[in-house]
Amino acid sequence: MLRLLERDSHGHRLRDLLGRFRDEELALGEALRASQEELESVQHAAARHRVDLEEIQRPLIARCTELQTRCDDLATELVHVRMAVAGACEELTAFDRDRFERHRRGEPLLTTA
Repeated sequence: MLRLLERDSHGHRLRDLLGRFRDEELALGEALRASQEELESVQHAAARHRVDLEEIQRPLIARCTELQTRCDDLATELVHVRMAVAGACEELTAFDRDRFERHRRGEPLLTTA
């Protein structure tokens, strides 16, 4: 069956697309973790300086807001990429299942190279 699947260019394109989506998912996950860690660090600094002068507190709070927005944006993008991964997996599964069934029935596979 692996040889059957290897001969199809549409299947290759789907697998390549899925691989790119998964790579992007990993990169976004790492970026989100790093941003969350930085946000936590800045939040701790802001908490330590909460009774200090306003000129110290204001930039820390602004940075917290900026980092929280970045974390929210990354989390949203990560959800979108995970939905793309799930969709590509479903499409690839349906494609492979259909191709295998056509092969099992002896029908032409209609490959395009």
